[in-house]
Amino acid sequence: MDTIYIVFDSLQIDKNFFIQFVLVTVLYFVLRFLFLDKLQEVLTLREDNTTKMESGADDKLNQAEKISKQYKEKIEDARQEAFKIISKRKDEVISRELQAYKQHEASLDNDINSKLNSFQGELDEKKQDVMKQAQSLSEELVQKIVH
Repeated sequence: MDTIYIVFDSLQIDKNFFIQFVLVTVLYFVLRFLFLDKLQEVLTLREDNTTKMESGADDKLNQAEKISKQYKEKIEDARQEAFKIISKRKDEVISRELQAYKQHEASLDNDINSKLNSFQGELDEKKQDVMKQAQSLSEELVQKIVH
């Protein structure tokens, strides 16, 4: 024990050191109970929440990508469906207009043929009239040439 006193004396440690040591130890336990444990709980809770939020964010990101993919698929399906409807309507309009065009073309052909036939008939009549007069005109011409 004397050696301990000698060491303490050489370090210039007196009895106030023990009182200070006890005070620091008591203060440590009091602060630990009042402050440090609560601080550690807050830090642990904060770390847990941050880690959970990070994993939750990854889950939300995956979910958002999945929803985005579904959205794009639905948009593509709707676009294809709209294209089919438009193509169907376009084909209907084309066939209807083609039929109307053919009917109008047939009507014009009939009009042209009837007018052509009428004109041909008139031409034939005029030709026959000219041919009937040709005999008399040729005789008259011969008469004029001869006299």
